[in-house]
This record gives sequence, structure tokens and C-alpha cells, in this order.
Amino acid sequence: MFSGTYRNRLDAKGRVSLPAEFRQNLCESFGDSLDKDSLDKDSLDKGSAVKKQAAKKGLPKGNGQSKGNGQSFESSENAIYAFPSPRGGRLEALSPAHFQQICREIESSAAMFSDEEDNLMAQIVSAARRIALDGNGRILLPKDFLDGIGIANTAVFVGFARRFVIFSESSHQRWYKERSRRSIAPLPIPLPASPSASSPVSPSASPPVVPTASPPRPS
Repeated sequence: MFSGTYRNRLDAKGRVSLPAEFRQNLCESFGDSLDKDSLDKDSLDKGSAVKKQAAKKGLPKGNGQSKGNGQSFESSENAIYAFPSPRGGRLEALSPAHFQQICREIESSAAMFSDEEDNLMAQIVSAARRIALDGNGRILLPKDFLDGIGIANTAVFVGFARRFVIFSESSHQRWYKERSRRSIAPLPIPLPASPSASSPVSPSASPPVVPTASPPRPS
């Protein structure tokens, strides 16, 4: 799961480092067979973490064979899929496995050639780009993505559980202020029922005794 908020500056070539915690989460999403000691900085180079684990199991490197959980080594490259958010003002970013799951859900939930399928495919699948991480854990976001959300020098990474989003500093400030202004609905915690004024009174219940003042004695 992706959590937290991080600000990283772009270098002269437009590359930006993915937060270390996000890189680790990406590696962990490749499969529970990855060892913790293979999640170092150098393991991000050309999917070496996955290749090391494949070699330990006697599997050919990068041959796309199954790991036993339905995913292939071929799909477990160090990369993300990113696309402009349908909500505007940010980029949505997912691991390859999560992106594939989203694609399958679209295909299974929306009828082929329907307007719903067209909209989802256009906003998510067709708009998405595969962006690889280099050996230093950096990504190079497409220029049209950067221009679209106004990123010039700094990118803001915000964890959204199974995905993360990328803002410019100004768009993140607007988003945060908007979230802060909105009242957060309370959690639906059940409370003990209390009797209401319209609740029927049990026939066996005795009416309350109301004390009355005694009449004055004659003098």
C-alpha cells in the first residue's frame, strides 16, 4: 500500500526520484517471493530483483514464466503506469499488476462497444503510459503529462492505498485546501438505540407518580 506525502525535485533532464517507500511497495507488489534484502537501490536496475529470485528458483531470466500467483516475470518489471486523472489536476499512477487488474475489470464490467467502455478506455487505458524506473529509482514523466498538471520543478507524490497520485505543488495545495474545507462524514459506528418520544408505552408499565401539594388546613 502507498501512503504518505513526499516532495521531490526534478533534475535538469526532467527526471524525478520515486520516494523510496513507493519503490519498495512496487517491488513487493511483484510477488511475495521477493526477499527484503533484494529491495536495495541497485536491485531497481532492469528488474534485477526479479531476475535474482528467478535464478534462485532455476527459472530462465525474464522468460515470462508464471510465479505461481498468476503473474509473470515479464510483467514484473520495475515500472509504473501513469495517466492524467479523470478528476483533473493530477496524475494517477499504478503498479503493472494493479493496472492489469483495472483493465480486466473494465473489460468484465462494461459491454464491448458500449459508451461506458469507450469512456473508461479513453480516460484510463488509452491515456496511460508505461514509465520505467532507472537504476537510481528515477522516472521520466512525459512532457505533456508535466505540462498538463503544471509541474515545473517539484513533483508531489501522495499515497492513495493501492495507487499513488502525482501533483504539482500548486495543484496539491488546491486539492489539500479543498479537502480541508469539506466536512468529513463520521464513520458509521452503530450507537445504542434510545427511546424516542413516539415510542409506544408498554401496558404493564405504571404511569409515573407526580407529587401534588396538600390542601391548606382550615384555621
